[in-house]
Amino acid sequence: MLKSLRLPIAVGVLALGLPFGLIATSANAATITSASAGQPSFCGWRPGNDSGQDAHVFQTPLNIRTGQSTQCNQIGVINSTGDDLTVHCQTTNSAGYVWDYITDNATHVTGWVYDGDVNNWWGPPQNC
Repeated sequence: MLKSLRLPIAVGVLALGLPFGLIATSANAATITSASAGQPSFCGWRPGNDSGQDAHVFQTPLNIRTGQSTQCNQIGVINSTGDDLTVHCQTTNSAGYVWDYITDNATHVTGWVYDGDVNNWWGPPQNC
């Protein structure tokens, strides 16, 4: 919808003699704000801890997300039980669910997955 409004706004702004670049910048800023507004602030957290632990996918599909909640955007999905993962660390979210910060060894996508769908063969990884 924003794209369809740009032309009429631009024509109206030019007719009023206002600088077009100022309006274009404002429209772009609104687009960026609305795109990230749907995620909680903790989405996108990338912890520094790295257990480097091998693990396998226990249940599929396994959604890889930007944060430790289903409210965070999905950035990948694993559809094969038994796929190899590297678990860097884990944390418990505010709802009490344990999430692992992983890298999918097949696609090299790094993000968060629900721990209940992962088989950590070597015991729990370090906390994030």
